[in-house]
Amino acid sequence: MHDKLTVANSYQKPMGIIQKLNISVSIVDVPFDLSIDKPFDEITEYHHYDTDYTKELGRALLWINNIFKEFSGRFYGKTCPVHLYWHSMDLAVARFSGNEAPPTAADARISDKDVYTYEYISFGFWPGDKNIPEPVSHSYTFPSPDGLEEDAIKHSSAEWIHNNGSPMAILKYKNLLHTGNPKKDLLGFLEATYQTGAKKANWNIEAKNLELYRRDGLRRIERIW
Repeated sequence: MHDKLTVANSYQKPMGIIQKLNISVSIVDVPFDLSIDKPFDEITEYHHYDTDYTKELGRALLWINNIFKEFSGRFYGKTCPVHLYWHSMDLAVARFSGNEAPPTAADARISDKDVYTYEYISFGFWPGDKNIPEPVSHSYTFPSPDGLEEDAIKHSSAEWIHNNGSPMAILKYKNLLHTGNPKKDLLGFLEATYQTGAKKANWNIEAKNLELYRRDGLRRIERIW
């Protein structure tokens, strides 16, 4: 555990390097949505860094990143790249229906207006927060269809919770560690939550499922031969 690596130190060091290189940058240098009003270079009360935990988290993110990419490759519609989401630092990927979402409220934040433009189903992994103090994989559908949480998820370890007023499916990381095939189990969770959300939201699942597209194509080839 290191006690001197404050948020201020972490911010000042790269910014100092940038200034030495005569690179001009302009950023909003305050935390987002964390009830902290001070800019980064004044935040010294947060200074804890657990080396072992950070290494374990890094390995988990790399492993899950590869699985998310494989899952994305099964979808024939539009997806975003697998990315580390800047807000809550969760690894995330999303599938889109292609339909516009209902307009956000007039007083919504600019960031929310940008995110919630189109219908999508999000999949992610994050280390936890004050509400869920352990690592979990998660999935939610936006806009959330009525009664989504009433549908059973076809995955033995998944469960519904309410997050920011809407249902979210979660799979605890510790459950993955005790399965015979963690990769298969995580892919199963992703596919099960996609199927549940897409069906409830009336997406055209068959048109966007690459596996179905490939199988149908193979059947057509077999008939020709």
